[in-house]
Amino acid sequence: MNQRDWSPVSWTDLPAQQQPRYSDPAHVAEILSEIRSYPSLVSIEEIESLKRSLDEAARGRAFVLQGGNCAERFIDCHQDTITRQFQILTQMSAILTTGLEKPVIHIGRFAGQYAKPRSQEHETLNGHRLPSYRGDAVNSIEPTLQARTPDPTRLLSCYSCSARTLDHLRALSNHGSSPSVPFFTSHEGLLLGYENALTRLDPASGRYYNIGAHLLWIGMRTRQLNGAHVEYFRGIANPIGIKIDPTCSGEELKILLELLDPHHEPGRITLITRLGARNVESVLPSLIRIVQKMKHPVIWSCDPMHGNTQSLSDGRKTRDFSVILDELQQTIHVHRHVDSLLGGVHFELTADDVTECVGGPQAVTRDDLHRRYESPCDPRLNLRQSLEMAHLLTDLLRVTG
Repeated sequence: MNQRDWSPVSWTDLPAQQQPRYSDPAHVAEILSEIRSYPSLVSIEEIESLKRSLDEAARGRAFVLQGGNCAERFIDCHQDTITRQFQILTQMSAILTTGLEKPVIHIGRFAGQYAKPRSQEHETLNGHRLPSYRGDAVNSIEPTLQARTPDPTRLLSCYSCSARTLDHLRALSNHGSSPSVPFFTSHEGLLLGYENALTRLDPASGRYYNIGAHLLWIGMRTRQLNGAHVEYFRGIANPIGIKIDPTCSGEELKILLELLDPHHEPGRITLITRLGARNVESVLPSLIRIVQKMKHPVIWSCDPMHGNTQSLSDGRKTRDFSVILDELQQTIHVHRHVDSLLGGVHFELTADDVTECVGGPQAVTRDDLHRRYESPCDPRLNLRQSLEMAHLLTDLLRVTG
């Protein structure tokens, strides 16, 4: 398909992965129609401001720090939790800004990260086969059939919690006598009906924007070239992230860039590599060279979390602090070796003192995981691990930059 064939609903003609199976399509349509009438969560001016900032990161004049929970919960949409999440990113940003001597672009992985892709449609809990938990925007984490049944009214709560989170973030970023620091939000654009309901035409430019977040990303499970997600994303004017795992071939990446950014728009595409420490040196160099050959002005970011997840015998997951750091170090080294630039990082983290990732300054072990394992999906760095990671990342970038 070419760009002239796109419309806000053209994605509905293509296969859509990771979508909830609702029992009453008419009810879903009513919910989405209501959301379509709601005010914008973010402004087009803010979206374009982020795009300009991302262009600076692509040129090496800024650095992107993107982070937050693996999956937001409605129960955490209150002042204290939002404040702590804001503060941890600003603290990490201060460390990076001082060490790198360049501006840091804050992109929260929240105010909309209420849906999660899952590897399996079902899971077995307490001997019962239940639909998998897909994030609070879809169903509830409680292990009952009623709770796990997708409920479209949750999309209304998703919008409401996103709006309240954004309101408080704006208040925090404008607090005090010093000039406000722009704070942007992002989430995985997974639920296409919801994202479509938040897609609006800008009369001034004639372009469509998703006004639910400043940046949205496509996950590894939904980046099919002939799929609904790529079709939807190619028509919105927001900055776009693409998660790149070891299964992404050079040819696939080339076609993705041609589809999603045919005009090579500065600040448009962020490639978020999530390769796993063991795969960086064998996979990343060829991908970088393909992008260089295309002369595509992408921002390269590293997600060192998702490729290094370990499943435990009790069903929980963990990640090793040292392995996360290893992927960052190897990624920086590869970019330097092929005359490229790492422009950002993407972490799953929390300001709470959880014990979900092993290692770090508290020397968390697997025996400690049970003490405060609170994530409903993936393990996150805690406050001290996150701040230590910011210091170590700064050292790595200064040495190799």
